[in-house]
Amino acid sequence: MSISQRIAQVHTQPGITAWVVATGLKGGVVMRGSIPGGSTDTTLAGQARCALLAELFDEGTKKYNRDELRNKLQAVGATITFIPKVGRIEFEVIALSEHIDATCELLTE
Repeated sequence: MSISQRIAQVHTQPGITAWVVATGLKGGVVMRGSIPGGSTDTTLAGQARCALLAELFDEGTKKYNRDELRNKLQAVGATITFIPKVGRIEFEVIALSEHIDATCELLTE
């Protein structure tokens, strides 16, 4: 089966579109995406603003600080990483399939 045949488009909350690709990964889920933000300025100052914004995303939630959130994610076998890019912040979540609901609940906190 070609990669294009394994891609399914999913619409969740208003404004969010996801593409799901089945892989051979057993017992795990990888979610990648991006959020518009930061600066489209490619100068050193613009890159610094993007890096700062990515760090702010990594500060935690209203309920959990950075360390508490990381500990809770680790307890369910998950991680999240934010990567600054020009004009957007990319994220990657890696989680155990059996705990994907708990992981998503923590991330939407």
